Amino acid sequence: MTSLKIRTFIRSCRLRCTAAKRTGALRSLTVSNGDRKQVRSDNDHCVSVVQSRDREGYLCGLLMPSSARNEYFALRAFNAELAFIKDSSERRRYREGDDAVSSVGLQLRMQWWREALDEIFSKQNENFSSGKSYGKNPVVRALERAVRKSELTRRFLERMLDAREADLHIQQMKTIDNTIMYAEDSCSSLLYLLLECCNVRDDAADEVASNVGVAWGLVTAIRSAPYRAINKEMSIPSDVLTKPITADYLLARQDPDYQPNDTNEKNLREAVQHMAYLAAKHLSRATETQFDVPKSGRPVLLAAVPVVHYLMRLKEAEYNIFDPRLQPDESKLVIMAMLGRAWLTGRF
Repeated sequence: MTSLKIRTFIRSCRLRCTAAKRTGALRSLTVSNGDRKQVRSDNDHCVSVVQSRDREGYLCGLLMPSSARNEYFALRAFNAELAFIKDSSERRRYREGDDAVSSVGLQLRMQWWREALDEIFSKQNENFSSGKSYGKNPVVRALERAVRKSELTRRFLERMLDAREADLHIQQMKTIDNTIMYAEDSCSSLLYLLLECCNVRDDAADEVASNVGVAWGLVTAIRSAPYRAINKEMSIPSDVLTKPITADYLLARQDPDYQPNDTNEKNLREAVQHMAYLAAKHLSRATETQFDVPKSGRPVLLAAVPVVHYLMRLKEAEYNIFDPRLQPDESKLVIMAMLGRAWLTGRF
């Protein structure tokens, strides 16, 4: 079944029970809005999480319509929390050398979020904050309000969680297709949900979001390679490398005094170039059809702007992922200008 058919099937299933849930959802939303101080505090917390862990996502969020901005930051904070599970646990694992303890910790934290989703979707007519410990977490509370207000599709949230959980123990993807599938499940699913926050639910818009999400995921894999090497991981899939390259090589390569191996260097750059080509191909498809997305949903596509910018800089750096020009601090003002232009023109 194609990705488009899967999304259509997921939405058709949920629409059958939407009418029955609508009354309860609105009642739940009214109760939640009663405590305005807590709502404001939860929203501020989500913004803070995104600002500290996903700077580009934070900048995009500032340009979202006010009617969807709180839901945007709730979903982005949820995504950041899931990503942080592996990052924080992996750092602790290699520092302490206790694989078993770390593995249990990873699974427990993922299970906590899975149970939080169950709690969110089971609280149809109750005050969510009065529930179990999940209702005491500001990101969970904000996510619950987003689910109620925008009637978000549960399966997309679960796909994000499933993808992150499956990635917990993967040191390196075997194929580029695996990487693309992971990007679709994690990044594209997030964009589908953000479109729903803007009241956009149609296949044409989803197709654009799918291509943007895959490009975003591929570029994230490229950008994160030096960082993930610290955790003994290789974010470049093995089938695009003509010869295996270890994370230790990427780690050593970050030393300014290290003399790179010509064979490894050529191999790595060719692999990165191939991934960048695929990302650009998906972006090109999204660019051609971006106006199929209703105007109200186009701010969601601003996620493509940092991807476009990075691919441009990567090409200038001749696909050397260690080039100083690729550092985030070197391009912040340029990205802000590109985001502003894309927001004004409606074209990324």
